[in-house]
Amino acid sequence: MADLSLFEEQNKNELNKLTEPYYKETEFKGLDLANGELKGKEFYRCKFTSCNFFKVKFISCEFDNCTFAASDLSLSIVKGSKFLSTYFKDSKSVGIDWREVRRPSTFKFVNSKIDNSVFYKMDLRSINLINCSAQNVDFVEADLSKAVFTNTDLLGSRFSFTNLAYADFSEAFNYNINPKDNKLKKTVFSMPEAVSLLNDFDIIIK
Repeated sequence: MADLSLFEEQNKNELNKLTEPYYKETEFKGLDLANGELKGKEFYRCKFTSCNFFKVKFISCEFDNCTFAASDLSLSIVKGSKFLSTYFKDSKSVGIDWREVRRPSTFKFVNSKIDNSVFYKMDLRSINLINCSAQNVDFVEADLSKAVFTNTDLLGSRFSFTNLAYADFSEAFNYNINPKDNKLKKTVFSMPEAVSLLNDFDIIIK
């Protein structure tokens, strides 16, 4: 177990090395590990605030009930890592191929940007994307049952053979979902965006 107060006495370079294998209930502020690598690290109930993880390689790491706030994880590699009940707030996670994570991994994104990410064939039951930008995201063949997409921009995101049963798209916008190619059961949509569900039908609406 490592305590942040111990790190405060060390210089920034030592802080960035994260030499301990396990961290519990520790808050890290302003870490800049861009283009670096974290391997075999475990974090439990830790918080990362204003941290730069741009293009970081997370190799076989584990984040359990952790929070990333106002941080940038864009283009990071998550090979063999696990994100359990991980909360992203006011953060960027652009261009990540989440298929490389260990299962199960569960996420909640709020006021965050996850554009150009890949969740192909993943189990994302009950995932939350609230007030997010999720443009050009691959949700093909994913299980999004009971997912929440409140007020999220889904422009260009792909849904095909996707399980959307009981999912909530309230106030979501710019989505293109073909009811014939996806599982819809008690799925919630709101007007006027819900009209887009008819795009693939040869009909005229007046």
